[in-house]
Amino acid sequence: YLERDFEYKTPDELQKAVEELKRAKEEAVQKEVKVKLLTDSVNNFIARAPPAAHEALKKELDVLTSNYQRLCSRMDGKCKTLEEVWACWHELLLYLDIENKWLNEIESKLRATENVPEGTEEISEALNSLETLMQHPEDNRNQIRELAQTLTDGGVLDELINEKLEKFNTRWEELQQEAVRRQKVLEQSIHSAQEIGKTLQLIQESLTFIDRQLASYVADRVDAAQVPQEAQKIQSELTSHEISLDEMKKRNQGKDAAKNFFSQIDTAQKKLQDVSIKFRLFQKPANFEQRLQECN
Repeated sequence: YLERDFEYKTPDELQKAVEELKRAKEEAVQKEVKVKLLTDSVNNFIARAPPAAHEALKKELDVLTSNYQRLCSRMDGKCKTLEEVWACWHELLLYLDIENKWLNEIESKLRATENVPEGTEEISEALNSLETLMQHPEDNRNQIRELAQTLTDGGVLDELINEKLEKFNTRWEELQQEAVRRQKVLEQSIHSAQEIGKTLQLIQESLTFIDRQLASYVADRVDAAQVPQEAQKIQSELTSHEISLDEMKKRNQGKDAAKNFFSQIDTAQKKLQDVSIKFRLFQKPANFEQRLQECN
């Protein structure tokens, strides 16, 4: 048992070595009673016999007890070492399992963020959730490196450990890179959604202003022919708004967009239609009063 090295290549070999060494230690402990009885017998003989008769016997007893104690000490040391190696292996497996479960969560979270609705709130929630998950301490990964280094330096399960670590580290790097890429995509999506929101707000504000302006012209019986430059400006703005809203809708068609996002576009388009009707009345003031009533 004591002459064997620690170059175990499989967990079964290591476990078998631990069990064998434990049995060897138990066998050595069982010899303690016999060694004690033999020691007592020899000491009793030495006490009665003359020095010349027991000198050699005492020397042999000393050699025996010294060898036995040294054997037990070496056995204890190697048994303790092997048990620590076995515990180190299981601790490594435990940390790998913990980290792989975390990687599974990241993988699941990344899949969940593939089709996030285009609403700012939904994207922000997805981004915050991913960022929170990525705030994972390095302690476990450092522990994995240290435990693996300790075992492989001793030639214990080195091939198996290197294989497990390569697989784990490759997966860790790939998911880290994908998570960083996805975070950037989500941040860009938030920026895009915010820009769309601002654009919609500006369009709504512009339509409200134009609506009031047309209502004022109608009330004062002013038509497009009387203010041609203003009429041209209003027409340009309405055309621009129409193009912008159509492009927004086309650009996001087919996406798993938030309902309230399309709802805002629909609301803006309805407002645009209403204002456009008033503008046409403003351009063609025939039957002015009748058309005004229809408009209202």
